[in-house]
Amino acid sequence: MAQEVQSGGTGQSYQIGKRTDDGKAFLIDFYFADGQKTVIAYQVVG
Repeated sequence: MAQEVQSGGTGQSYQIGKRTDDGKAFLIDFYFADGQKTVIAYQVVG
């Protein structure tokens, strides 16, 4: 499992990932805008 955190300007961004048994990666991105909404996106890579 991988994890990445970035903070800057108007919010914070987090990404977590998990490699599957068949060699693909499942990534989930979270973006928290200060005082606003939260955006959640996901993707399968590979």
